Amino acid sequence: MNWLVSHALVVVGFALAVPAAIHMLSQRRTPQSVWAWLVLMFVLPWVGVPLYLMFGGRKMQQLMESKADLSLELEGVSQISHDRVHEVLTSLGIPPAREGNTLILHDDGKSAFTSLMELLESAQTNIWYSTFMLADDATGKAVVDLLTKKAASGVDVKLLLDGVGSLRTSTHFLKSLKNAGGEVAWFMPVLHRPFRGRTNLRNHRKQVIVDFDRVWAGDRNTTTQYMAAQNAANGWIDLSYLLKGPSCHVYRQVFESDWKFTTGTTLTHKRATEKSKPCLRVGLVTTQVVPSGPDVHDDALLNALLTAIYQAEERIWMVTPYFVPPESLTDAICLAARRKVDVRILVPARSNHILADWARGPHLRAIQRAGGKVLAHRCMVHAKTSVFDDSLALVGSANLDERSLLLNYELVLAIYSKAGIDGTSRWIADRLGECEPRSSTSGRTRHLLESLAETVSPLL
Repeated sequence: MNWLVSHALVVVGFALAVPAAIHMLSQRRTPQSVWAWLVLMFVLPWVGVPLYLMFGGRKMQQLMESKADLSLELEGVSQISHDRVHEVLTSLGIPPAREGNTLILHDDGKSAFTSLMELLESAQTNIWYSTFMLADDATGKAVVDLLTKKAASGVDVKLLLDGVGSLRTSTHFLKSLKNAGGEVAWFMPVLHRPFRGRTNLRNHRKQVIVDFDRVWAGDRNTTTQYMAAQNAANGWIDLSYLLKGPSCHVYRQVFESDWKFTTGTTLTHKRATEKSKPCLRVGLVTTQVVPSGPDVHDDALLNALLTAIYQAEERIWMVTPYFVPPESLTDAICLAARRKVDVRILVPARSNHILADWARGPHLRAIQRAGGKVLAHRCMVHAKTSVFDDSLALVGSANLDERSLLLNYELVLAIYSKAGIDGTSRWIADRLGECEPRSSTSGRTRHLLESLAETVSPLL
């Protein structure tokens, strides 16, 4: 009898694995991801198939249909010409770069927190706040208290939290905000239909839109670890910015799309004319807002990165906490290093994700063998920024890994003006000066563990 049960389990498991494998093969994936899922689904179908249903979907059709593609206004004519990255992005539906912005980078957590609180305090009509993580700590409480105050004064306050990143954020913590008239929504809650592929698609976008003409954004979550009234000794190194000017209208459109998908509500405002009023030119910085994710066609951000790397002639400086990119990106960086481009990759010596630390080894060593430099920072570096020659800088929420580039909803700012590029370069140069060269050697055991982690990483 036992053999009959075992046989039945094997047959049923195989029957479950076949349609899951067919669905997976119908999607555009890296070879590593394909083989990792195939092995797991057919060797351990009772484990692999449920995991695939929860985590495996990449731009799954159901989700693509339920969350409409970003319909971004392509108005405005950019004066940028003959820039290949800009041409690639606009050809993929990303709005063109806009001139006339001001951009202020936040060098540390204290300046970021001060800038955010001043921006919130100045709000007259609306605060649309989207973040991956909101913690019940000193920073989170200060922000929620101020949002509550503004909502009570009549400001339109909307708070959008990711279902995974803010899983520990209780409704009780946000009760005062809701009682004051603020609205709160969770993007793809984890416990809501977990077997429909939604668990693996996270809203990693961070943006705070105030009065439709100012945006605080980057990659800082709303927790003391990322920013606070006073810089903490154990605070993470991150990068955010305050943007004013014509580019702000793209952030508004992205938030409206995310909010409608989450709540089913099309955003309106008691002063609707504010939304349609163009943002005036207030500075000299040219920027292009680049969203990416399942609601954007053709992996625009990854294509822009590849274009920037291939056309770079002098330098490629990249900062990321997790470096497990698609092979196409690693190969492009290696070729740039062999062309004698100044390639420098800055990562934390040890991040907060041990699997990512193991999986990055083969990629980083390949770049080192090609002549690139890999620098390790003693602190946890959470910033995501890059500079290519003197022509382009990127600052935003996207890591250089497959999750950010192929799965998550992300938001990146491309900077084309000298002032903005120079400011980003100085910030990276300061961090590079705090680093030590990362060892390029590895023993047999470490190499084996790194290869195993790299194989498993596409599953997560």
